Amino acid sequence: MPRHRSPPHYLKNERSKTMPSIEQQIELVKTLVNDIHTRVASLSPEQLARPSACADWQVHDVLSHLIGGAERQTDSMRRGRAGDSGPAPGFTPADSTTLSVNNAQRDIQRREQLGDGLLSAFDTAYASLQEQIDGLGPDDWETPCWHLRRGAISAADYLELRIQELAIHDWDMRHGLEDSPQLNADCVSTLLSATPKWLGMCFRPGEKLDSPVVYEFDLAPPYETSIIVRVQGDSFDFPAEDEAPDRWTVCGEAPAFLLFIYGRITGREAIAANEFAITGDPALLDQFEAWFRGV
Repeated sequence: MPRHRSPPHYLKNERSKTMPSIEQQIELVKTLVNDIHTRVASLSPEQLARPSACADWQVHDVLSHLIGGAERQTDSMRRGRAGDSGPAPGFTPADSTTLSVNNAQRDIQRREQLGDGLLSAFDTAYASLQEQIDGLGPDDWETPCWHLRRGAISAADYLELRIQELAIHDWDMRHGLEDSPQLNADCVSTLLSATPKWLGMCFRPGEKLDSPVVYEFDLAPPYETSIIVRVQGDSFDFPAEDEAPDRWTVCGEAPAFLLFIYGRITGREAIAANEFAITGDPALLDQFEAWFRGV
């Protein structure tokens, strides 16, 4: 398969020309929220209690997680607009593993507390978040807002993060209900643009390597993007093509790439499903998964 040459090289501090506009992203959040509401409203208690794609959560636990995420974002954006981009009161720093364990239990407990009011709480949380989003003017999107894992991020980055959360967790819930769930196609461009930030959040450094491993994920049309990740063991970056001539190439579909980097499928599963094509040892994909584990 030929290598594609559409953007990146990664626009780390710029918005990609291929990325949806702020206005389009706002509408995408609304669509995702409405789709999730409609789907969950149709589920029986037995369906809500089915396992999701998240190891510790049933379907209704994932919905609880989305509620909490919207509430925390609403609070952060409200404080950010008031000039406070620091941690919320009572914040206690913790490592990534501890955060993940604590968050999993917190969201299960919240779901149990909400009981039959879970969907109503989802609607209320996202209505409040939408009010905050609607209150942002064209010059407000760079307003710094606090995020638990990333620190102060812009309101625009927080909007992107909300799409990421809704899209991936929508897939997680449908994984427990459908035979072959697909990522929402309208979200793929936004998720691809968020790739550097996501990998930065979930990178688990190890010992420095004698020589780096350079991965090239060559994505098929309509995205036609080549994403190059150079791992040094204790760090990683996104080099330009001429900075990393020796690359190990994975050709595949963009949705499969996204599910892979979010830990929803393994590289070997993608190969078996003909969603990835490689030349060489698939153990290099295993190593990528070890370096970039979900949060």
